[in-house]
Amino acid sequence: MQEEHRQSLKRNYVQLVKETPTDLVVDHLYQNGILTDEMREEILQNSNSYSKTRQLITTLQRRGPRAFECFCTALTDEGKSSLVHLLKESKIKSEVSKDRAMLPIGGDIFVVVNEWRDKVLIHIRKYEKNSAEVYVPTKKGIALDLNQWQLLEMYVNEIEEAISQMIDDVTGVPEMTFHLGRGVYVSVNKTYPTVDVRQRWKIPETNQIVSTKKGISLTYDKWEALKGTFPDVRETVPEIETTTPCILSEDHQNQEGMLMCSNCNPFAEPL
Repeated sequence: MQEEHRQSLKRNYVQLVKETPTDLVVDHLYQNGILTDEMREEILQNSNSYSKTRQLITTLQRRGPRAFECFCTALTDEGKSSLVHLLKESKIKSEVSKDRAMLPIGGDIFVVVNEWRDKVLIHIRKYEKNSAEVYVPTKKGIALDLNQWQLLEMYVNEIEEAISQMIDDVTGVPEMTFHLGRGVYVSVNKTYPTVDVRQRWKIPETNQIVSTKKGISLTYDKWEALKGTFPDVRETVPEIETTTPCILSEDHQNQEGMLMCSNCNPFAEPL
C-alpha cells in the first residue's frame, strides 16, 4: 500500500472505527484476494467491532497496492460512500496536513501523532465535537516528545506494578511517580484510581514542586487502551527506532551526568 493511502486510513481512523461494517467488508476483501483465510479468521474472532476494525486497518496496510482501492470499493458496495469520499479527500489533503494518526482510547480521549515546527509530538488529549460534528482538541491533555514517549513505554511494567500495589494497598505509600523528562511525570495514587500524566512546576525561590493543569488523568481502562496504541504509534513514527532516551546515553551512566541534564533533572535537584 502506498504511504499516502496509509496516512489516509490513519487520519480517518475514528470515523472508520465508528462506521465500517467490518464483517461485510472483510468478506469482500477475502473474496477479492486481499485477505487470506487466516487473516479473515483472525480479524473476525475479535470480540467487538472496535477491535475488528482496528485489526483490519492494520492488516490492510500490509496487503499491497490493491488493498486501498478494494477497501474503498467494499465500503461503497455496503452503502458507505461517505467514508470513501472522506478517505479520498484526506489523501488529497495529506500533503499539507501535519497529522499522522488519531487513535481513540475511550471517552473522546485520543492518542494523536502530529508535527509542530518539524518536531514530532505524541499527544494524549481530550477532544470534543464542534458545531460541524468534527472533533477538535481541547486544552485537557499533554504532548510528549519522542524521548518522553519511549520512557512511557519503558515504564509500563513498573506502572502496572504500582497500580497493583495501590489497589492492594500493600506498601502504605500514597503515591508512586515516574519521570518522563522535562518535568512530566506519570503518577499513580491510592486515592484516585487513575494513571495521571502531567507537567509539574517548581515554585520560584522554593523547593516546592506542584502539578499544573497541563496533563490528563486516565482511568485504568483508558490506560489499558493507551498501552494498546504503542504498536500503532511505532508504526506511524519510525523515528522512534532511532531515538534513544537521554537516560540511556553514555554520559548519563554516572550520577553527575544525570544531575547536569536539564531533561532528566529539570528542577536542579538530585534524582
